[in-house]
Amino acid sequence: MRKTLSLILLSLALVFTGCGSNVSEQPAQPDPVIEDSGVVDSGDEASDQQVVDEDSEPEDTSVERPIEEITEIPDGAWDELQDYISGNSELAGTIPLNVCMFDVTEDGHEEICATLCYEDDADKRRIAIYDLENGKGYTLSGGSFYSYSIEGIEDGFLLITRTDKAGVEENVTGTVIFSYRWPVFIDNLDMLKSGLPYKIINMFGICAEELLPGETSSGDYLSSMDFHYVREMLYKVSGIFYGTDRYEEEVSYGDGEIEHLPTELRRMPYDDWVYLVEEVFMEEDAANLLANLDKSFSGEVAVYYNEDDDCIYLEQGLIGDIIEWEVSDISKEGNRYVITYHVIGGEWLWTAEVTIEEADNTYGYSLISIEIINQAKDVERV
Repeated sequence: MRKTLSLILLSLALVFTGCGSNVSEQPAQPDPVIEDSGVVDSGDEASDQQVVDEDSEPEDTSVERPIEEITEIPDGAWDELQDYISGNSELAGTIPLNVCMFDVTEDGHEEICATLCYEDDADKRRIAIYDLENGKGYTLSGGSFYSYSIEGIEDGFLLITRTDKAGVEENVTGTVIFSYRWPVFIDNLDMLKSGLPYKIINMFGICAEELLPGETSSGDYLSSMDFHYVREMLYKVSGIFYGTDRYEEEVSYGDGEIEHLPTELRRMPYDDWVYLVEEVFMEEDAANLLANLDKSFSGEVAVYYNEDDDCIYLEQGLIGDIIEWEVSDISKEGNRYVITYHVIGGEWLWTAEVTIEEADNTYGYSLISIEIINQAKDVERV
């Protein structure tokens, strides 16, 4: 039933895409991330190429150090931010405001962050984040829909205001987090104030989407259910911690026809994959899942082991479940949290309570159980 639902939702999505409709109130994806290479990652290799006139003098786009700094900025950090701004044509003509140091990536190292204001349009603002530890820069931009501005640091959050450029929506204060290596604006600060890292909330939200109800006490929770849903979950979860590479995969069908399909690839070292499965999802023996792994990518979704580099590969083509989650409540008792998720696919599908427990592992938490407490009458969840 879920597969049928997914295909119906996919068809509707394709119809809407074909009509060229856009919902201005909530853009589905953030603007392209701009990295320190100076190339805008639009997802289209052809459009990402920049033409450089070797005979022309490089334009001086350096910027002066701003007067307003929220926190003290080391000289070296400011210089790297300036190099990042001046080295990206997309950011030319911007003035850094409200500059501060803050660990946005949650890697234990502070990034230098700034509001970038355009000289020719004071209302057009975006957030620049330069990762000093890894030498990469990112921007949070609302495109033609929203502007973003840093307001300050409060209660351990980098506060950011989102402004609707059309003037229809009220200003919203939230923060920025990194998800799948992308900066994302989060307006639900109460969710983050629960004490749970967003990566953990995200990971178990994916479990609410994909995994069937049950407890992990038997030690074979994942291997006992339909692996279609398990591999969807593993695919999504791996991207939270290892990111995603996008490319085209050559797929050969039974009739010998070859097609190149847009593909998202996630790759985990085998030992890390085993650790995740056994320590977080409480599978007694990750080898129980190996028998279910695919042999190779087939054009939809695949999770398979590659002996050449000792990695688990997780790939997804164009087809997949078009569903998402939102948190309605987080409660804590002792060292356990119960997170209530609403799972939505075009409309509300079900509400799941996911119980997790603090654990002495790399991720800090382990899954205890998933319970569906309510669901739409026309959706078969179990």
